[in-house]
Amino acid sequence: MSLHETALRGAFFSECLATDLHAPVPSAPRSSSRDVRIERARLGLAWFGLVETYEARMRSMHINGSKLDFVNLRNAALTDVLLSNCIIGELDLGSVTVQ
Repeated sequence: MSLHETALRGAFFSECLATDLHAPVPSAPRSSSRDVRIERARLGLAWFGLVETYEARMRSMHINGSKLDFVNLRNAALTDVLLSNCIIGELDLGSVTVQ
């Protein structure tokens, strides 16, 4: 699946599985997710390589075997979020709440 510059501001994802996802400039600020699994994704690989998810709410999320360039999780709330076998270039966790 490819999401080139798709704006997902305030979107809600529930009980989803995304495999082989390619999104060079993903933007999902203030979004919410619950029971989401992402496999083999390449996120944020464009000019600035930004994964924009500030102020997001994530619950029961697993990202596996993915490459993420710059991930902005500033002011996000993360509950039961697991990143495994991932390559992360830079991660902004300023004011993040983690449970």
